[in-house]
Parts: sequence; structure tokens; C-alpha cells
Amino acid sequence: VQKQLDRLAKQARQNAGGTSSAADPVAKLRSVNHELNQALYGTQEAPAAGKYELKWTNSGTWQTDCTAPNAGLTLLSDLGCICVKDNTQNADVCGNGVVSGNTGWSTDAAAAKLTQLAGKCSKLTANDLSPHNIRAAVTATLTKIKQTGGNDFKLVMGKQTSTSTCGASAAAGCVEYAAAVASGKLVHIEPKWATHMLAAANALEQLEEARKTAEQTRAHIEDPKERAKALHTTLLIVDDPISPQQQQADNANPISKRQICKPQNATPGECPATHCDYDANAEDGKKYKSKPGTENTAAGTEETAK
Repeated sequence: VQKQLDRLAKQARQNAGGTSSAADPVAKLRSVNHELNQALYGTQEAPAAGKYELKWTNSGTWQTDCTAPNAGLTLLSDLGCICVKDNTQNADVCGNGVVSGNTGWSTDAAAAKLTQLAGKCSKLTANDLSPHNIRAAVTATLTKIKQTGGNDFKLVMGKQTSTSTCGASAAAGCVEYAAAVASGKLVHIEPKWATHMLAAANALEQLEEARKTAEQTRAHIEDPKERAKALHTTLLIVDDPISPQQQQADNANPISKRQICKPQNATPGECPATHCDYDANAEDGKKYKSKPGTENTAAGTEETAK
């Protein structure tokens, strides 16, 4: 039994040691938050204090800021390219009241105004933050990228002007992800903000897998504990219990009232020489027999050794 207990203890230690490699949930949650902020504001180190900085520069010209290589840098700037009105516009491309101001591109697409624009998304029905929902959002957005008219087959999201550009227009607004794409050529477009969102989904998935692994490890640890308890219980059970009446008799005369040398004894350790005789050639096969005067004399309670 002790060997089994030792094996169970070793198994429990191994299972417990396996938890050290599990992902740190706090670190994973920080990673998810960091990736989502990079999707909004652009690729950067996590700020030690304060807010994330918008990694996109407003040059003052819509056509420059909303085409490659500036397109796709941040989710906020791409939203601005589609929704913010220029001084030549008189229509709200993304709906009434979504964008504040009608001063000009350099003012209305400033970092503070773009942050306000992101807040308009709170009007939408919020979904649970899960790997599936994040990936579904990225997929749904990227399907909005279309190859439009023009000699260079631009890939844009939003609505182009009548001249197939993302320039200012009263009823148009778009962001151009690529230009000079040959007709019929397959192109994979993945804005940087989409890359960060997918990284956040992966981090969430790893966190969920780590949680499941931790639960399995706890179950593996509990199993040896329960088995160890069961084995410990067996150690407390006396193999040959003595009844209270017999115990009293043994206490009065431990030699004559107790059968020390039983017929089934087979080794010196089981039957001391002071109470047993050894006969290797015993015809009845019982090599150990009680010495005369030491056999059990309690009539009706135990069988006399033969």
C-alpha cells in the first residue's frame, strides 16, 4: 500500500508541475487589450501610462491620407476616410450626426475627432468578446473591399467618387488599399488593423485553451488524492481483529489464550520459535506447529493448531 501511495504522490507532483507552463491569464488579457488598441490606433508598444497614440498623420489632403501606404494603418483613420466630411462635402456619408464638424479634412479628421467617431460604434449591438466574434467582424469588414472601375483596378472600401477616386465628394467616401493591380490578378489585402484584431482573437483562444488545461490538471490532481484517501482507509482496517471478549481473555493469559502459531504460518517471522516447532518433513504439510502448552485453550473460540 505504501508503494501505491508513493506512486500516487509522484503522479500528483507531476500533474501539479504541468500547470507552470499554462498561459498566464493576466498576461493574455493584457495581450488581447494591446492588440485591440493597436487595431484602433496603430502598431506601437503598450504605453506605460496614458493613452495610445494614433499612428497615422493627417497631411491635410484626403487623397493622400486615404490611399496606400497610409490606408489600413489604423481602424480609426480608415473610418475617417469613409465617414469624415471634407470642406467640399455637404452630405453625411455614414449617416446624420455620425461625424461632427464641417470645417475641413485637416480639422475634422484630427485624432480627437477620429476618437469621437469610434464612440459612435457604441450604438451598435455589442457582441461578446470571443475569438469567433472578432474573426467574424474582420471577415465581414474585409468582404466590403471591392475592386472598382478605372484603369488601375483599385481595391477600395466605401464609395468612390464619380471619377473612381477617394477624393472629396458630396456623396462619396472611401479608403483605397491598393492601386495598379493588374486585371484578373488575385490579391490578398489585409490591413494592419485586421492583423491586430486577428492576433487578439488568437490570444483569447489561447486563454480559453489554458483554462481548459488548468481544469483538466486539477481533475488529474484530485484523482490521485481520492485514491490515496481510499488506500489510507485500508491501512486503518485491522486484518485480523480481536473481539472485545477475546481481547480480555488474551490480556489475562496472552500465551495460553491466544493462538500465536497458526497452521497457515509459513515463515519464522510469522511464528516465533518460542511458540512454534518447525518440521520440514511434516506429513500433513504443516511445517510450523505450536509448542506444547502454547496452543489456544479457549474452548469454542479458536481452533487448536495441529
